[in-house]
This record gives sequence, C-alpha cells and structure tokens, in this order.
Amino acid sequence: MYANSWGLIGFMPNPEQLDPFRRRALKATSKVKSEISPNADKALDQLMETYFNNEYPFDTSITTVGIKPNCMKEGGELYHSKEHAMFFFNALAYQQVTKSIPAMHGLTRLFNQHPELFDCQTLIDCDEQELATTLKTVVGSGRQNVVAKCWQYNAAKLQRDHDGDPRGLLDGCKTYKDCLAVLRNDHKGGGFMGIQPKMAALYIYLLQTEGFLPRYGEEGFINIPAPGDIHNFRDAISLGLINILVPNGYDGFHRKPDGQSLFEQQLRKITYNYAEKRKLDPINVIDAMWLLSSNACNKTPGNRTEIIETPAGKEFEFHKPQLDSFKDSEAWFSSCGRCALNAFCHYYVPSQPHTKAGILVMLPKTETRESFSVQQTHISDILDF
Repeated sequence: MYANSWGLIGFMPNPEQLDPFRRRALKATSKVKSEISPNADKALDQLMETYFNNEYPFDTSITTVGIKPNCMKEGGELYHSKEHAMFFFNALAYQQVTKSIPAMHGLTRLFNQHPELFDCQTLIDCDEQELATTLKTVVGSGRQNVVAKCWQYNAAKLQRDHDGDPRGLLDGCKTYKDCLAVLRNDHKGGGFMGIQPKMAALYIYLLQTEGFLPRYGEEGFINIPAPGDIHNFRDAISLGLINILVPNGYDGFHRKPDGQSLFEQQLRKITYNYAEKRKLDPINVIDAMWLLSSNACNKTPGNRTEIIETPAGKEFEFHKPQLDSFKDSEAWFSSCGRCALNAFCHYYVPSQPHTKAGILVMLPKTETRESFSVQQTHISDILDF
C-alpha cells in the first residue's frame, strides 16, 4: 500500500508490478473501498481561495460547457426562448457519450443549419436513421444512433407532458432531489432517456448559468452537486477528497452504471455539502473543479498516456515524468509546479483510460520541485516564481 503524507491509505499497483507506468492492457474491478477524507474541506478551501483570487490555473480561462449559437446569447433573438432551453436539453445526450467541447460546437453548427431539429414535434416526425445520419454529418461521430433514439424518445415525452417546452420542466422543484425525481430515467417510464445524476446536475447547472433558474442568493435557488465527470473524478482522487482502496492485482476501477457507485455518491455528497456549509454558489465550486483539471492536470506529464491498438484490444502506456528531460520538467513546472493545490495532490489520474475504456487509474505522484535538479531554477526564472 501507499501512505500519503496525511497517513491515509491509497492505491498502489500490485507489488509484483513494480513499474506502474509500463505499457499494458488494463485490468479493472468495480469492487473498491472508498471513504470521504476528513481533509476534503481543507483541500476545497484551498481550491476556492485560489479560484476567487484568479490565481493559476484560474487566471486566464473560463469554462466552455455553455457553448451555444449567437442568437441564444444575452440580447439575441432567441435568448431564453423554447429553442434556447431545448438546445441544452438535447445537449445532454451528447455530453453523455462524447467530449463536451467538440459536441457543443457541433450542436451549434446543427442549430445554425437545422434549427427545426430543436422542435419536439419535428423530432417526433423524423425518420430515426435520417436523424442519425444528419447528426453524424453535422455534429460528428459520437454514437449518433443512440443520440437520435434518445432525442426522439425525450421529445415525445416533452410534447405530451409539457407542450414541447422544457422551460417548465422543473417547475415546483425545490431541491436537487426533487429535480432528480423529474429528470432521472428510472427505467420504468419515469424521467428521460440518458439522464442520471450526472446529467441531472449538469442540466440544472446549465439552466442556472443561462438564467432559466435562480442563482445562489436568489429566491428559489437550488443547490447542486458536481455532475461527476473525468475532471471531477480526477480532482476527487488526486486531491484526496475521497480515499480509494483498489485490490492488489488491478490497475484501476470501473464505476457502476447510472451513477450508483459509492465513489460517485460520495463525490456528490462532498461537493453538495461543501457549497452549503461555506455558503458558496455551487456553480463556482463546479467551475473551479473543471478548470483545475482541464487547465493544469491535463498538461502535467504525469497524466500523459499513449494508446496502442493491438489485436487483443487497447493497451495503455503511461508516462513517468523523466527528471532529466527538459520537456518533462518544463511541462511539470508549467502545471504542477505552478499550482497552489500541488501540496494536496498525491496522484496522477490520466484521462485516456477513462474516456477510452471507462477505467479510473491512479498513479502515485512522487515528483517535487527538487526532483528536477538544475532545470527547476531555469524554468522557475522563466515563469517568475
């Protein structure tokens, strides 16, 4: 086992596999033990202090989940229209199956070329295969057959129960639990296809950021947890918000379907309760977690992964930062070395195993500023440490 500086037990690969960074096909299990760390709030406090101070990695970028057509921006002719709400409701199906930024750009193209596809009755009358072909052509590859089926099923329910207008879908809801009861697919006819706790939280996030629902401090505000994607998972693991114990012999763990894994439930509980305790807008907490992972963690050499297609399937080659490599030291000091959260961070969590194989992998992070010897002085000078 690996004990971090807080004395908490974490995951390290089978002792017989001494090099966790070598190339291999991944072996994963869903039978893991996880517990909320007593230090979770401390790490989140540092995260939010850095975020509100606009320090790295929050000094230049904004989140991109709300990409949309110009006509739906404030002041546009369709701002707060039925089409505006439907655009983001339909986006949930793509957020579930493919990378969000390309998907949102693709959906913007689709709306500009085929605005009729954001009308429920038109979707109901479409030929499913023709719809899937259009989605593939305009939006891009991304399980378009699944998305087409999802769009038509959900459009039929919206048309029947809400006159094709999703803007009133959450009327009467006072809590996230209430919203979940309306949105979540219970596989018994209730809710909407493709929506589980992650997408429900994301939809409320979008409605709040777009002004359809009250924000924090306004009457009727609804607190929400972090939706639960690779960025949230990475933060939870690397910062020690949740302590994970994976059995020896496994490289990582699968999550259970429909957001039911204990790990995801704990992540939702931590972020929901934290925003409530600290009297924070959950949108800020969610944005901070997304930006930490996408702006900093994505760029560190310890999360670099190469995927090799073999006759037996995918193999992954994890990159161990080379202490004598200028390229690696420059990348490390441009990400981890600049990050105020680095003192809390004990794992690399590469995204590729999760996006390509649904596996969360934890690699012990042992590098420090001193590890890179003479090169740290050069890079620190450049970055004005």
